[in-house]
Formats: sequence, C-alpha cells, structure tokens
Amino acid sequence: QVSQPDLHKLFQKNALLDVLGNEGQQIVVVGDTSTGKSTVINFLLGFPINFEAQGIGTRRPCVLTQVQKPGQKKVQFEGRFCKAGETLEVPLTEDPSDVARLVANANDHHHMHFFECLPMNCSVDEAYQQAFDHEPVYVKMFHEDFKYGLRLVDLPGLTRRNPSPMHIAATYIQPGNIAILVVGRDNAANGGFPDLAECMTKCQQVLVVQNFAYRLLKDSTNVQDNFDCIKKAFTSKKSNHANDLQVYAVDFGKPKTKEFESLWKASTDQQVEDQESWQELAASGGLQVQVKMYKHASRWGQRLQKECQGAACKDGRDFDWGILPVLNKIVTFQLDGVDQQISELKEKVRNRIEQKEEELEELMEKIERLKDPAEWQDLLARLAKVVSEFLDTTIAIPDEKDEPEICKALMTTAEEVDETVKFMEAYEKDSDDKDAPDYSDKNLYYWFSEELDARIRRLVERPLEVNEKLANLRSWQRLLDELTAMLAFAPMPHILRQKKEQAYHRIGAGRAASMNKLDIMVELVSEAKLLGKQPIRSLLQTFKYRFLYLAHRDLKNCMRTFQQDLTHELRDFLLLLGEDTPERREKLCADLESGLLSNMREVISRTIDGAVVKDKRKRTPVHHSVTGRWVREERSGLCVRYHENHGLGQGPCHWLIPFKAHYVNGQIPWKDLRIDRSVYTRPPPPGGPEEAGEGGDEEEEEVDIDNPYQHEMDDELALEEVLPSTGSSMNAVNAVNMQIFNLATQPYDVVLRFDLQDSDGHDHRTDLEVMKMLKAMQAEIAAFWASAWKGMIQQIKEEAAQARELEQQLDQKLRGAGLLHNIESTKLKNDLKLAISAIHSIISGSDFPPELGKTTFSEIHDLGAEYNRTPWPGLAMAKYRQLLDVHMETDVEHESGGSFPKSRDIKCSGEMAWIRLCEEFIFVILQLAMRRATKAEISMAKASAGKSTIAGPFEIVTKLVLHRLRCIGQDSGRFFRTRMIALYDRDLKFAMQSTQSFSLSDIVPGVTGLQFVETFLRERAARVVDRTMASLQSKFNELLPFDFSILNGRLPLLKSRVRKVDFELAWDGRGMPEAISVPALQAEEALRECWHKSLIAQWPNNLIGQLKVVQETSGPRGSGSGLGLVLDSETNYAAFGCLNDEEAIAQVTHFGNLKDKDPPANNMAGGGFHSMLLRIHKAMHVNAIDHCRPKLKELMANIYQEEHVRSQLQRNRFLSKKAFEEAAAKRIQEAHEIKARVELMKKALELADSEPPRHVAAAEAPRPAQYHQPPAAGPTTPRKNKHWWGGW
Repeated sequence: QVSQPDLHKLFQKNALLDVLGNEGQQIVVVGDTSTGKSTVINFLLGFPINFEAQGIGTRRPCVLTQVQKPGQKKVQFEGRFCKAGETLEVPLTEDPSDVARLVANANDHHHMHFFECLPMNCSVDEAYQQAFDHEPVYVKMFHEDFKYGLRLVDLPGLTRRNPSPMHIAATYIQPGNIAILVVGRDNAANGGFPDLAECMTKCQQVLVVQNFAYRLLKDSTNVQDNFDCIKKAFTSKKSNHANDLQVYAVDFGKPKTKEFESLWKASTDQQVEDQESWQELAASGGLQVQVKMYKHASRWGQRLQKECQGAACKDGRDFDWGILPVLNKIVTFQLDGVDQQISELKEKVRNRIEQKEEELEELMEKIERLKDPAEWQDLLARLAKVVSEFLDTTIAIPDEKDEPEICKALMTTAEEVDETVKFMEAYEKDSDDKDAPDYSDKNLYYWFSEELDARIRRLVERPLEVNEKLANLRSWQRLLDELTAMLAFAPMPHILRQKKEQAYHRIGAGRAASMNKLDIMVELVSEAKLLGKQPIRSLLQTFKYRFLYLAHRDLKNCMRTFQQDLTHELRDFLLLLGEDTPERREKLCADLESGLLSNMREVISRTIDGAVVKDKRKRTPVHHSVTGRWVREERSGLCVRYHENHGLGQGPCHWLIPFKAHYVNGQIPWKDLRIDRSVYTRPPPPGGPEEAGEGGDEEEEEVDIDNPYQHEMDDELALEEVLPSTGSSMNAVNAVNMQIFNLATQPYDVVLRFDLQDSDGHDHRTDLEVMKMLKAMQAEIAAFWASAWKGMIQQIKEEAAQARELEQQLDQKLRGAGLLHNIESTKLKNDLKLAISAIHSIISGSDFPPELGKTTFSEIHDLGAEYNRTPWPGLAMAKYRQLLDVHMETDVEHESGGSFPKSRDIKCSGEMAWIRLCEEFIFVILQLAMRRATKAEISMAKASAGKSTIAGPFEIVTKLVLHRLRCIGQDSGRFFRTRMIALYDRDLKFAMQSTQSFSLSDIVPGVTGLQFVETFLRERAARVVDRTMASLQSKFNELLPFDFSILNGRLPLLKSRVRKVDFELAWDGRGMPEAISVPALQAEEALRECWHKSLIAQWPNNLIGQLKVVQETSGPRGSGSGLGLVLDSETNYAAFGCLNDEEAIAQVTHFGNLKDKDPPANNMAGGGFHSMLLRIHKAMHVNAIDHCRPKLKELMANIYQEEHVRSQLQRNRFLSKKAFEEAAAKRIQEAHEIKARVELMKKALELADSEPPRHVAAAEAPRPAQYHQPPAAGPTTPRKNKHWWGGW
C-alpha cells in the first residue's frame, strides 16, 4: 500500500516529469518488436490499455500514468500530444477509444509534420519506413483503486529496418532511471536487445523480463543464452549490474482472441491457463479487472517457479518468477527519495522555463524579420541585375576555357533550330490543354518547311547574320528579324473557285457593321493553309517554340553566373534562415531558376497565345463546353482570333479585323517630313522687310530618292519569286518582299536640335518628330474608331438587349418593393417591352420634325457657354471654325467625298446626328494631335528615370507622344460623351412625347412606367458610351511600345506592281469592269523601279518636294499665327487618302464579280482575283509585322529588363513561399510549441507547490490555460488546437 501523502507526491513528481521529456527519474519499458512488451505493461498497470491491439504502430514514446481519484468508480482517460505548433488533447472521458485515436494520430506516418526526421517532399512509403520521433504522447488514467501512482514510458520496439528506435531508447536510458528490458522468443543473435543492454549499464536498476518463459524454458536454451549475453554485456562495461542481474520469467498464456480460439484453454482452480478477455472485463465498470489480472499474473509466476525452476538455469538465484516482483521493484523505486526528486525537478522546470522564454524572444525576432526580409529583396534585386546584365547582349564573349558551358550557347541559326527540336521533344505537355500540339513533330519548328526556310534565309543572310554564332539578347533580336523576313516573304496558296464563291455569298448575306468586303477577303486568306500551316498564326507559334528554347538556354546560363554569389546576397539570406549549407544553397538556386523559367513561360504564353479565362471561385482554367478548348480572353494575345471563343479555331487574328486600309493603300514615309523654310522666318513688320529668326540659316534637308539596299541582290534575283517546291502557291517578287522587310527593320534616327526655335521660342525639331510619330499612328486610331462607333450605335439601338436589361432592372425594383411574384408583374414587363419597341422604332426612323434638326454649331450652342467658348479641349470656337473652313476648301479642291466637315451645316437629328458627331470626333482627334509641344513638356521630357538621368532623343519623343495621346483620350473623350448623351437625350425626349398616350401601370408608388423606361434608356446609353470611350483609351495603350520603323512608310500595294504576272481593272465599251493582263515588260520595269527607288520616289502621286510642315494661318488663306505647325494641304490630303478604304473595297468587289479567267491552276479562282488577293495577303503580313514586332520586343523586355524581372519575382508567391515563407511558418510553429510548453511547465510548478487537496484527483493534469474543459462524460474525439497563440 502507498499512503495518500505519498500518492500526492507521486502525482506532483509525475506532473513535473511530464513537462521535462526524458529528464528526471523515469521507468522505461523497452524491447524488440513482437516480444509481448505491451502485454507486460498491461499486467504491470493491472489494466488492458493495449493500443497495439487496435493496429496502432508505436513510433514515439508513450507515457502511461495512473492517478488515484477518490470516488471515481469507472476508469477515466485523458490524453495530450504537443508537436509542430499543434496540441492534440482528449479531455476526461470514459471511452478508451478516444485516447486510442489520439495515440493513432500522434503515431500516424501520414502526419509527416509530426516527425522531424523525415526529409522534405518525403513520400508516404518512405515515411512508413522512417517515421520515428522523440516527442512522447501522454496518457493518464483515473480511478479510486489506482493505489500505486505508476508512470511507465513505453518506447518504440527495436527494429532492424531502422536505427531510430534504438536512438530514442538511448535518450531515455539515463543514470538514475530504471529500465525494464522485455525479451521475447528471439535469441541474442537475432534480437537488438544485446546492443541495448550495453546502454543500460548506466541505469540505476535494470529489470530483465523474459516473456513467453514457460515454453522457452521447456523447449530451448534461449533463456539461458539471453541471460548470458546480457550479463556478458554488463561485465564488459564493468557494471555492478553484472553481479546482481536477475531475469524475471513471465508468461500469461494465450490471449482470448479469434487467432487463438482453437488453442485457448480456460483456467481452473487447480491450474492457471490462458488469459481472460480483459477488455470486456474492463468495460463492465469498476476495477475488478486489476484484481483479476494481478491474480492471473501471480498464479502464472507460481506455475513457472514450480514447473520450470529446475530447467531454468545453473543458479536459481539468477531468476525470479512472475510480474509481481517487477511491480514491487518499480513501486519501491518511485518512492525512493521522492522529496529530493521533486525539489530537483522543480529547479529543472524553472531553469527550463527561463531557457524557453529566451528562445521564444529570439524566435520572435527572427519571425519579425521573416515577415518581409530585406535579405530576400536584396537577393531578388541581385538576381534581376545579373539577368539584365548577362542577357543584355553580352559586352564581351567569355573565354571558352573559363566558361565552357556559356560558350556552348553561342549558335548559328541552323544550330538553334536543331537544339530547339531536341528541347521541345522533352517539353512537358499540359494534359489539360486541348490546343497543345505534338511537340515531337519537327514541322512545328520550321516557319514553312526546311527547304523554303533555307531559301528565304539565303535572301536575307547579310542583315540576319544567320551564320554568326550568337547568344543572349542578340540572338533573340535575330530571331525576331527572322520572323519579320518570313512574314515579308510568305507565299500565298491558290484559292479554289468554290472558296471564293462561298466568301462572296457570305458578303451577300450581310455581316455586322464592323465587317466589310475587305474583312471578308482577310478571312478568306487567313483560312487558306500553305504546307498545312495557317498564315501568320503558324509563324507566331514557330517563333514561340524557338524563343522558348533561346530564353530557357540563356536564363539557365545566367544562373551559373548568379550562383557564384560574388556580392554575398545568397549567403546573407541563407544565414537569416539558419540553413547556409551547400544542399540548401543548391535548392534555393534551383527554386529561383524555376521561378525565372516559370515567369518566362507565362509571359510568352500570355503575349502570344493570350490569357486563359479562369473560374473566379476555383481559379482553374475554363473550358469551352463544346470544343473543349480553353476559353481565352478576347483580344488578349497575338494569336487570339477574331471571335476566338465562338467557333472551332478558324478565322483571322483579332487585330486584323477591321482591316486597316492604309496597309493596302500604303503609308507615307513620314521620316521624310521636312519643316518649310518659312517657319524659320519671322513675319515682316508693317511696311518692313522679312527678318531671319533664330535658325533662319537652316538649310532644307535633301530627300534620298534611291533605295539604299538595292545592292543586296541583282535585278535578276530581285524579279524572282521564292516558292515551296510543292504545292500550288504564288508570291510577290523578291524585290517587293525585300522592300517590305527593309522598311520594317531599317532603323530610324531621331535627331533633336534644341537651337532651332522661332521667335516665340518653340522648338521646331521636337514638334516635327512628335508630329511624324502621331501622323504615323493616326491610321490605327482612325481604323479602330470607324469600327468602334458603329458598334456603339448598334448597342444603343439593340432592342433585344434593351428588353433583357430592362427586365433585370425591373425585377430588382419589384423585389425591393415585395412585388416580384405579383400576377400583374408579368403583364407590366410585356407592356414595358412594347413601349421600348415603339420608342426604338421612332429613334431609328427618319420621321423627326424639321425644327428638331441642328447643325454642328447649333448643337454646340445648345450645350451652354462653356462649350460655346471651347467646343473641344484646347480648341477655341474661333479656331475651330477656321480649322473647318481650311479643310472644307481642301475637300472642294480634291473633290473629296468625306462626310465631315462637309456635313457640318446640315440640320440633322436621330442617327444621322449621332454618326456626324462620331465622324467629327475622329476628325478632331487627328487635328488635336498636331498641337505643339510646350516648353514645359519638352523640359520635363529631357529627364530620364533610367540609368542615365538625361533622356535620349527616342525617349523624349516617346514621352511627348504618350502625353499627347493620354490628353486626347481623356479630355476629348469627356467632351464627346457629353455631346453624345445630349443628342440621345434630345431624340429620346421626342420619342417619349409620342408615347404619352400609352397606358402603363406604375412601377412603384410615385414612379410611372414611362418614367422608368425613359430613365432606363438614358442610363443605358450612357453606359454604352462609357464602354466605348474605355475601349478607345485601351487602343491608345495598345499603340505602345512605339516602333519607330513605322516612320519609314509602307508600300502602296494597291497601286504597285507585285509580280511579273499581274492584272489590273479596265472598263469595256459597255462600262463594265474586266481584268486585263499587264504586259510583262511594263510589269518588270515597274518592279525594277520599286527596287531601285526609295518609297517617297515611287509613291503614286510623287511626294518629292511635298511632305512639308508649315505655319498654320488664321483663315482659309489669311495670315497670322494659328495653332502652330501643320501639314501643307497637299500632304494632309495624301495622308487622309491613305485611310480611305473605298477604292480597295471597290476593287475587291469588282475582281470577285468577274468571271474566273486565266486561273493560276485548274479549279482555282481567276488570275485577276488572285492578283488582288495577293495584295491583301501581303498587306496582312505587313500589318502583322507592324503589330507584332513591338509586342514581341516588349515580351523580350519583360524577360530581361531588370525592373520587369524583379517585379515578376516579387509577385511570384509560390517562389517566396518556398524560399522563406515555409521557413517563417516553421519558426511560427516552433514559437507556438514553445509557448504551449512554457504554460504547461508553469502549470506543473503550480501543482508541485500546492498542498495535498482533500480529494487528490481534483488536482488535474497540467494543460495550457487556453484549453476549454468539456464535460467529463460522453464519447469524445481528440481536439486539435492549431496556432492558438496567433498567426503571422
């Protein structure tokens, strides 16, 4: 018997031991697997707490404690496990399965974060073999008959597969402890206990328990051999245990389980046999099971002594019998010097608390630094700098001896193609991407075919440097120029007569206003495949594959330089994490490289293939319900088609529609624009001669009329066509294609001279360069707006959309009033739809009263005083009138058919007024672009945010153009919106007056049906206009970055000869069009002229001597200073002529309607039609060059420029998570765990300092203060408290 005071002391001692891990006086039970260790523990406790029987593997120590609790008639259980910042707890419960689940969770190898020994990214199979840990799981049992206060540490069974259980056992086998070694059936040669016995020599006591002793003693010598082996181990270590070593022979019979059902024997009064069902007996209540288990063990001890003592050993003193002597030893051991032990343990706990609080303080400082570590930002900045400097066209090629791997990256174009094939064959295909091709198909990496690619490369061999070994950015630029050459020299397949007829039938059936006959021809060309490849899109895809390899190659080489860590950013960051090892450094560099490559692939895919639409909730790609392909954002990438998500992957790229007329009409070479000498001369004073102003001695620059590249090929080669060896196709002659290539790639030099100023101090050269760029861009703006305003008017008038949106708003209104499901609501909806239909017919009709119609200036006058002073931003009314007068005269002189400004004095209402305003808006935009740069603008533009604080000429002009575009888009757009809404409101009010006789119910009290309709239509029109203005601003943004080569101009393909076999339109005697063949000599002469002359010299109307900038005058032909610099009238007329698509559409229509004479092959469309279609084909590819080259240059900049690389790396959450957020989370878990352990230790001290309570068991086991104590009774499950201390 143990007295009540001693039981309380044991309770205090055990509470302190529970917070000290393996420190203090412990009773540890250890042995090999399958030795019956759990059965021995059950009989020591006198209670069947056998978790092994439920299939739970022991992978960590389990501390089992019995607590006497007066008045508790049924055994209660409590469990706790603390690891990795988590605390699992089972409050007091009478169901042992709850504790079993806790132990199972703590030992489950699937919970890998509970096992420190497991490496990162460990598989489940590896975890099953390797998962062991030192942190114990604590289980307490409470009952009034627990009289010994036992506390046993059950250690994992030893196994030959893993040394971890041996290491764990070694940490608990310490001086002062008592070790119970359970030996099973194995002999010393097969078991691990001999090695463990050597460690036990330092223990205070060693108790060797030989299980299964009855059969072993009778049938073998294993017991004696095991005894001799253990004694030998003690003797070799000169341990005192060798002299008094005893083996406790135990046996308990077979368990009463299904496994032994046929062999099981019941005990009798005369003979003890096999075990009872202890679990069932324990479940019946009370502690009868303890009495019966002790009695069963005692009888087996007596039987063993009686029947086996003679066969046991040479000296009977070496053996004792049964488990009860072991129990007696450990009970005595627990009480030996208990007061001194409690005193020492309390001191250890206090020291441990102080130590842990210091650790926690240091850890919190580390966590604070890991929130946004400066070392991480420094590391990313350094990587971005290395990438930028390495890729930026390496200043010096490294020595092959020093950098052999980098030198291998230097390749010719042919070598790059071969390496791309190898690289893409191993490229990981996204199984979820239905558009992903078969990367093993080598044809993907040829522009057209291997043979045709080689022929085109030979023609542009010198400018492309195809045989030079290049790498990094220079090789990227070469690839872009190669794409440009392939676009310029792309052949066109012949078109079947049937395809032509189908296209013209579609024209007859009608299309949306944004489509016209020219757009239909663009679709026809886009769907015609050459060598199995679509025009333009297939070339962009080949560029993507080729560029993927180049960027991947160069970024990997860049990382070799970064890993040298010359400025120690890598070292500093790893020191912050406390993991500066070669393995961690290698892994971090691999993660950074993976981040770079991932960003590179994302940028390439987004730029070329377009952005994939993602589900807003799941953040996964959205698939088309019919085609199964990914849904792409409209207009998001170069290869995204017009109506990408509406069909099966056919049609032109979105930026080709609407097709811009200036690509068939040509674009003026604005680089040849000159300032007229009159600009540098001050106006004469009254009655006096002219005076030369500053810069008055400026000589007019000469215009080069010769083609500077005519020496690149002789005339014979220039008049040939490059075609594939197979297939039916045609092409422009090499001279035309080479001109297209040269105009797109010839560099343009911006020359600024700030000393050329007029009398007002304006800088003419800057104004000239800004004007050149804006004039070159006006075609894109005008073409876009021509499509946008038609779509806007269509949306405003769309009756079906109006009815649908009205119903949605009406439902919302009725829902708020609680009338949504009222019977009358359906009738009301139908009545409102009828009213909208009537209003729509009035607004769309022409039955407006004459007095409602207004001229342009009358419309402006009705808006109020502000608009009367300034009808458009920065343009006074007087100046605006003068501007329109000048252009009216120009239109009359050239018999132009433009609608505005000729329509300004017509009184318009309804749609006609809307259309006129839209035409006026684009006219004003193109004119406002001519405003002069102010001194302040130029001064601000001279500064740079780049490495040099002084901006270069290109940067200055870019800034000024960008500023001008933003001002135009924002200010003019605001004025247009006000005027457009005013016109719509005027026409809507007239329509509403015609509907006053309608009988409509009130929507809600105080709001009539007509009032609701009028408000709805007005607000809806405003939303449509706002969306259109936003799309115009987006178009301005699309014009960036600028490609200055556009200033070289573009060939006027519609009026130029493109091949020796050519056709032109003529009119027969009946006035009907016909296609006649151009004489071969005439065509060849025109082609030679195209090759030998510059663009300005071969322009149809001969622009030599024109392209002048003059000072604007205040009247039609008056004098005085106006807005500033303007184009002379002839140049302005020619510029607007390039934007007119009427002639191109007329020729397409005529050639399509002609009989198919002189076809290039059987069943093909006529020769005249093919001649026209080839011009459109070439114009499309010129458009592709102008649109794609700037976007692909921007793509490259996003991959190599320092600021872009750094920004992408900083936004990569996955990269930062792998690099330091995981380390931060680990530190936070450590802080949680330390905090919880400190609270547990403080609780343990409180218990150790407390007086014995009236009821000892009322003093509960220590637990963190934050835990809530649930009801004691009833089934429970382990509760998991994670990060209760607070998150980072």
